[in-house]
Amino acid sequence: MLTKATMLIAMFIMAIPLVPVNAAKPAIVSTSPITADFGSAFTSTVSAGGAANLAGYDISVRVNPDVITLTGATLSGTAFDPAVQNVLILRSDVIPEIGLVRFAVAILGGVTVGPSAALVNISGQVNDPTSSTVATASEYPSSVSFSSCTLAGLVNGNVIIIPSTCTGTTYMPPSNVALQSVGCRAINDGLNTLAKGLTDGLFCRITNTGTSSITAGALFSYRSVGGVTGSVNGGMLTLAPGQFAEIDGTLTVPNANDIFIVSGTAGRVIMLADGSQLLASATPSIFKVVVNVP
Repeated sequence: MLTKATMLIAMFIMAIPLVPVNAAKPAIVSTSPITADFGSAFTSTVSAGGAANLAGYDISVRVNPDVITLTGATLSGTAFDPAVQNVLILRSDVIPEIGLVRFAVAILGGVTVGPSAALVNISGQVNDPTSSTVATASEYPSSVSFSSCTLAGLVNGNVIIIPSTCTGTTYMPPSNVALQSVGCRAINDGLNTLAKGLTDGLFCRITNTGTSSITAGALFSYRSVGGVTGSVNGGMLTLAPGQFAEIDGTLTVPNANDIFIVSGTAGRVIMLADGSQLLASATPSIFKVVVNVP
């Protein structure tokens, strides 16, 4: 038999919040990172932090179906696990065609959980665009976002809104763990354009510590104080196991005083089936180039 508190929570989840409250610090709802490579399966957990007296929720998570195929979602192992809690599942939708997962759940009997709780585990598989044209390079990084996110609490028999901030993540195929970037920087951090011309050399140094060959590339993106923006592709090369190499680029600067902030990234180059290239990069190196015109 449903209790009054359970009925209130169910009404809250599916309709309009009843008793809003103000919190000094909102709860955080987030998804765990997806680190699987192309063609691999993964599980991502949606969790809530700082949500005291949590009694139910209604969340919708969206992914790009060109990039990720959803295969299921479960409450098993979460704070709302039916094997542990007596729960009412109001919605449990997994629609791979549009990349949607929606779960709406309430705990029966006036029980609450928190302040930190796993809400639902989402499973899927990363599509492989190297063998079939399911995604282009422009679709990476691919967002994993909340299209709706509501938490319900129970305090003294009253259903309350738990203020929350919902933070998704992004999926990017991992750069090969064996491809180590030693760092990216400019040949001349301070550049006298009259003495050295209008270009400054850029480079990333990388090494392949693995046992198989890796195709690597580098990209240098920049923005200057004077408003100059752009990027330079350093090209790509194949590293044999144990090989060390340098990937070079060239930054062309105006004949005027300026300061360029450059982000250099090196990583694995992935050739997609449609002929485009995707750079799966590690953490970028940030450096500056100062243009001094006498």
